[in-house]
Amino acid sequence: GDTFNFSNASTFASTANWFLNNVLYSKGNATQIHFTTPGNFQLSLSVQTCYYSSDFKTEIEVTDCNLPIVNFIAPTYNICANSQITFTDASIRAATFQWQFPGGNPASSTMQNPVISYNQPGTFNVMLTVSNTYGSQTTMRLNLITVNDLPLIPEISINGNELISTKANQYQWYFNNSPITSQTQQKYETTNTGFYQVQIWNSNQCSSLSTAVYFSTTGIEEDNSSKDFSVFPNPTINKLNVKLPSNSEGRLSIINLNGQKILEKKITKSELQFQLDLSEYPCGLYKVAFINNSGKTIQKSILIN
Repeated sequence: GDTFNFSNASTFASTANWFLNNVLYSKGNATQIHFTTPGNFQLSLSVQTCYYSSDFKTEIEVTDCNLPIVNFIAPTYNICANSQITFTDASIRAATFQWQFPGGNPASSTMQNPVISYNQPGTFNVMLTVSNTYGSQTTMRLNLITVNDLPLIPEISINGNELISTKANQYQWYFNNSPITSQTQQKYETTNTGFYQVQIWNSNQCSSLSTAVYFSTTGIEEDNSSKDFSVFPNPTINKLNVKLPSNSEGRLSIINLNGQKILEKKITKSELQFQLDLSEYPCGLYKVAFINNSGKTIQKSILIN
């Protein structure tokens, strides 16, 4: 598909004839040849002066130059730790792919559009080599990926009915796993019994979510008399049997004296009596709280010896 220009550099030539594969191609001191197919070609120049004639020959090899053109894109190159980036191949005429992702997981891939996780902060290179039957092309982009650190996991302290987060740039409070509308300050005044969390952001817009803290208002039902909800033996050493009211669905949690949820179990109607292994938890007083899907909470106190 390429066109080449050839010129006669002989001196005192009165005539010049160009031959391609021994066939007269053109006459004159210059010629232009357009090669449309690959192959081996012989180009000859025959010149004539007043005193002598001379021939010059050269071999030309024409190849199919359909090499791949390497390129790739991604939706972003600036992320938070523990995030993923989908790299999309934008190459032309590429048949195979070899990616290198130092600092990523996985660190290499042969997929056309790989998804890579970055768990540690830093700046990282990306390299892509694409190939086809005619050859390969490589691009390396230095310091392409910036991975920003996450803020420390926030802690929640309790002062009366007030929940207080450790300091951050931005806040979002959650109640029973759902965000609380317009509650985006460092402090939150509680009005309901349940599990509270806070999500915080640093200056790089990276976030961390706290562990759940259980908070009880004065209206909580301490169900010590109902036979529908029972925990035994109490005190216990390592195994705790739990029996819940019929047709119950919701979440059962074990909470320590700091209000931290140390164990959670999803409850369905098919599993209302079961046993919990508490052997890994230290001795002390705990709450066993059950919140049904309607939001009603009942709880028991237990002692682990």
